[in-house]
Amino acid sequence: MQIVYGDGGFDALAYGETHPNVTRFIDEQAGRLGNSVTTAARGFMNYVGDLVDRVSKSETSQRIQALATKAGTLFDTDTVRPLTSLPEFQHAKSQMRRWTMANPELRKLYHEQRVEGYQGLYVDIEPDRIGENHYDYRRAKDGLVEVDESGDWHSVTYMDELSEDDRDLTLSEQVNIALTWEMAEYHLARKCGDPTSPQNAPL
Repeated sequence: MQIVYGDGGFDALAYGETHPNVTRFIDEQAGRLGNSVTTAARGFMNYVGDLVDRVSKSETSQRIQALATKAGTLFDTDTVRPLTSLPEFQHAKSQMRRWTMANPELRKLYHEQRVEGYQGLYVDIEPDRIGENHYDYRRAKDGLVEVDESGDWHSVTYMDELSEDDRDLTLSEQVNIALTWEMAEYHLARKCGDPTSPQNAPL
């Protein structure tokens, strides 16, 4: 069972945007009130009304988009698989949240509180470590053959003792993580949204 938490989340998904008749009624009532106040007060009311309207429409649209995307990923399996699209990142299951957050570039932004980091769904057990200093990074890179900028092939073997209930990743899983990291950096460069925000927040 999937439970979606959040203020107004159900309303946004179930009812969508406000019906035009409701908006029209509110506008008419505001217009009647506006006739009985001063010009300065009327100007302030118009300003506040426009501001509330813009914020409301923007937040509702963003919330509907995030919830609809989440509904589309409910049946994804919790496996180590490549994530490519922004919605796949934002609604990643437990295993891929772990490996996505091991990407050094994304992890640095997370430590700087510039990305959400899955709003508490990801537990950072090594909050002060990035790259080779980070256990999950070493697991993802252990023995993986890569090509450096000069075109030379190389691999690094880390002699870590596995954490309890952990296991070595297969080559296929390591490749999936490497592809995911490339796509994470691609989305970060495009600045179209926070890859670690289930609510589709901006960077």
